[in-house]
Amino acid sequence: MSLVFVLVPVVASGDDATPTHLIGYTEGRNDLPGGQFVNWVTNRACVVRADGKGRRVLAEELTRKEHTWTQFAGWWPDGKSAVIGSHWESPENAAWERRNKTFRMTEGWLSDACLLDLATGKVTNVTAVERVSTYNSGLFYMPGGKGFGFTPLIKGVSKPYVMDPDGKNKRDVSGHGGGFAYGYSASPDGKRISYHENYQVYLSNPDGGDKRKVETKNPFNFAPQWSPDGEWLLFVSGEHYNCHPHIVKKDGTGLKKLADRGGYRGVVERLKHPDFHSESSDIPVWSADGRRVFYTAKVGVSIELMRVDLDGTTTQLTKSKPGTRHYHPAVSPDGKWVLFGSDRTGTMQLYVATTDGKDVRPITSVPEGSCAMHGHWQPIPAEPTPVEPVSFKHAGVTDAWAAYAGKLTFGKGQTLALLDDGCKLSMPEWTATTDDVPKVLVSYDSVDGDNDPKHEGKGYHGSIIGIPSSLNLKGRRGVAFNNQVAVVRALECCHCTVKDGKTLAVGLKWVIDNHEKHRITAVNLAPVDDLEHDKPVATDIDAKLKKLRELGIWVSAPAGNHNFTKGISWPACQPNCFAVGAVRPGKDEVYLDRHAKVDLVVPAAATSSSNAILCGSVLLLREGIEKAKYDWKKDGPNLPEAMMAILQRTGQPVKDPATGLTFRRLNLKAALDEVFKPAKP
Repeated sequence: MSLVFVLVPVVASGDDATPTHLIGYTEGRNDLPGGQFVNWVTNRACVVRADGKGRRVLAEELTRKEHTWTQFAGWWPDGKSAVIGSHWESPENAAWERRNKTFRMTEGWLSDACLLDLATGKVTNVTAVERVSTYNSGLFYMPGGKGFGFTPLIKGVSKPYVMDPDGKNKRDVSGHGGGFAYGYSASPDGKRISYHENYQVYLSNPDGGDKRKVETKNPFNFAPQWSPDGEWLLFVSGEHYNCHPHIVKKDGTGLKKLADRGGYRGVVERLKHPDFHSESSDIPVWSADGRRVFYTAKVGVSIELMRVDLDGTTTQLTKSKPGTRHYHPAVSPDGKWVLFGSDRTGTMQLYVATTDGKDVRPITSVPEGSCAMHGHWQPIPAEPTPVEPVSFKHAGVTDAWAAYAGKLTFGKGQTLALLDDGCKLSMPEWTATTDDVPKVLVSYDSVDGDNDPKHEGKGYHGSIIGIPSSLNLKGRRGVAFNNQVAVVRALECCHCTVKDGKTLAVGLKWVIDNHEKHRITAVNLAPVDDLEHDKPVATDIDAKLKKLRELGIWVSAPAGNHNFTKGISWPACQPNCFAVGAVRPGKDEVYLDRHAKVDLVVPAAATSSSNAILCGSVLLLREGIEKAKYDWKKDGPNLPEAMMAILQRTGQPVKDPATGLTFRRLNLKAALDEVFKPAKP
């Protein structure tokens, strides 16, 4: 492997951009004689900006009891809450441990993992709920809102456990392993967990099933960490105090040694008067993009900060005076900065530098006789991406998300029925879950009379029509992203004829019969017959549409995509079904099929997408009406007609030269503002 040296300056190099993140860390005394306990009890969880300003101590109420201390243990993925370790030990037990040079955590200890809301200061002790142990650590978030993982001590043995989001239903997921487990974490997709048990790395399902040992042929394997994309696992492997960064693929195969730590023992002593086991593990970490690993290694008589690419190319990032120690690297979420500890001034402080080792800046200033350790960057959650960014912005959807983030749940508790030509339910868009809630609540096939809505014949459209209204997958969001959908295959192909009214009517009847059970509040009636109707066509669906309107269930359909100006497609032309047209995304220009029968226009590339966006929007408007206790009866004889009246009244007028008509274009933010504005006295 090749080695590159980079000289790092001790002070900041100039007025370059300063990282704006928060950094959580632990500070406390390290010079007190009498062992680690007397130093431990001075530890406090703190937070500071990455420019070194704004330091404050967190969760001080947790340290009011004598002999207690706190440790900053991590962040929640949203960056709004911190994980705080709360620890208490009796002086008598601490004295016994020092005499016997071993820990006795089965008595004389109370350790919990708490969540601190930084905005409110509220502390929630989740490990104390239905307590399973007096010694708990390693709290982390299970992806997908499935709860928490943590590591309690059970009868003297550390075990990987999970619990529900409310702290209840704690359960062992060690796969009936009897070894001491530690270093527990979940893959980014939440489908696998990893940990080391008796210093061997294991992979398993979150419930403990399919447990597999990662074969290294080394006696010591420690601290497995998933790569950001979940494709690799990083850990140290070798002999105890002579172990080095290794990676394996996510299935545990393809073991590769990345770098050698040059005789570094892999632990950093924090105490001026060392005690038994007073050293802190110093482990490698991933870069934000998963293409590199940062670690520390012995170079001469110093411990230097290093970086290694996955091909084994190693770069030395610090070159220090003899005897200097660097420790605990951590990379910022944007991948631009690396945080690390160093005693280059004689005191153990935290620093940040660019990831190429330049522009070093101190961020802590603990006094002599103290130390700063275990730095953690505040996560910066990725901003959600609208499914159709231009259309959503134009229609006031993204503005509505921003304005009503604290007031609306964006579809939670409501189900949108999608009546189309079937759906491939195995697509990731429809297998997705949010907080253990499946996107697809129920399915039905009114053509075949069963519950399997798979495409048959010429069907294709129904697999994608729900995306603009309902998607919630990997940061991509539809309008009502927290809703659920009922998938109904009601005809063979979305390009239909009025003869398909028979099976569509059966599908609508299923909605009528099941709307209360499945909380169906709106129907996307997606088919088009691609004809130019200037008046309704009597079909089997008419009575069902009338009943749905009476029940207060929204039904709308696309007007069509042929630039007709003398009529629109069936079934949009029917009574009790709102007809949805389109304007060009980003431009108030009416196009595609438009006629006096069109009730509202929505920015989109096709009227099927316009209708999907509107269907998601009415779920949000309906929730807004309920939350604001808005009196909708002044706007219409039933809730769907009242919502359409609000949407038209608050919509942007758009004149169409081709027809001489003025249509109203959806502005969801304005509609919500209307229902939430204070009533006039």
